[in-house]
Amino acid sequence: MPVDRGSANVWMGAPNVEAVDLGRPIREGYIARMAAQPEIERCEIYLQGFSKWEKANGATELCMVIGSRLSPDSLGAINALKPESSKPNKPKLLDLLTEPNSVVIDRSDMKRLGVTKEGDVAEVIGVRVKVVGFTEGVKSLAGPYVFCSINTARQLLRYPPDQVTYILGKTQRPEDAGIVAQRLQQEYGAKVPVNGPTLLSSRTLYQFVYGMRDTSESVRQPEPSSNKDAGTITAFTAYDFSCKSQMHWLLKTKAGIALGYAAALGLLVGAVVTSQTLYAATAASLREFAVLRALGIPRWRMSRLVLTQAFFVGLIGILLSLPAMFGAAKLA
Repeated sequence: MPVDRGSANVWMGAPNVEAVDLGRPIREGYIARMAAQPEIERCEIYLQGFSKWEKANGATELCMVIGSRLSPDSLGAINALKPESSKPNKPKLLDLLTEPNSVVIDRSDMKRLGVTKEGDVAEVIGVRVKVVGFTEGVKSLAGPYVFCSINTARQLLRYPPDQVTYILGKTQRPEDAGIVAQRLQQEYGAKVPVNGPTLLSSRTLYQFVYGMRDTSESVRQPEPSSNKDAGTITAFTAYDFSCKSQMHWLLKTKAGIALGYAAALGLLVGAVVTSQTLYAATAASLREFAVLRALGIPRWRMSRLVLTQAFFVGLIGILLSLPAMFGAAKLA
């Protein structure tokens, strides 16, 4: 997700936004709230939203338009767009995007979007765009990413000049991101229902599912503010927003439910097949086990033999499945 691939560590968006892909317009003037925080080093605007890509053959495809600043130190531009000193021959995609109505897509989405090479043209909600480059390995769950400049994104998303999707900030010290997000949430954030999902609960659930541990400063439950501007934004650290977005797609959408069901079904089938295989292997050796028992071999030693056999069968199965798993992940 873009929130994991950029340089910003504080994100400010619309009230009660569920995931980074589901942002709604907010006023561009809210950037002053971010800039006023003493821990913030710099901040910038960011546009993101769904649009309709129209292929040359007339077919359409839902896409995710992302507009950011084009400087090398941009907070919103993903790392795949930025130049790398270790790859001097890498195309300077940010420079290419300075051309009006130019876009960059991921190479894996070329067929999906009907693009065959650099320089191909298409339309996004009636606006003619030109593909000037490709990223590698930047895929989206909802729709192909279409990267462009702020001005181009305004046209493709039909945003007025005074509206953006997110305000991004970068703190002088990474550990201050939680403090800034908490302060913004307390002063300008929407009231959080007592029994509703919270910033902390999303993080805790994510850590429980993925076994990850957050090393940043803990963010406490924000108190409802009496400020007249309260309820106009929601603020997150980049880590919290990533957790919230992933848990939204995993638990609140059909895609996540289907994925969980398929994983559970695969686990069940695998357990049944493995247990039957081990049972058959043990049953075929009953005579040998009887001889061992008659020779005075303790039952616990034979049990350990069966468990050892089961362990190595499982280990061999895992080693054989790992290449297939990584290969499928590479193709996904």
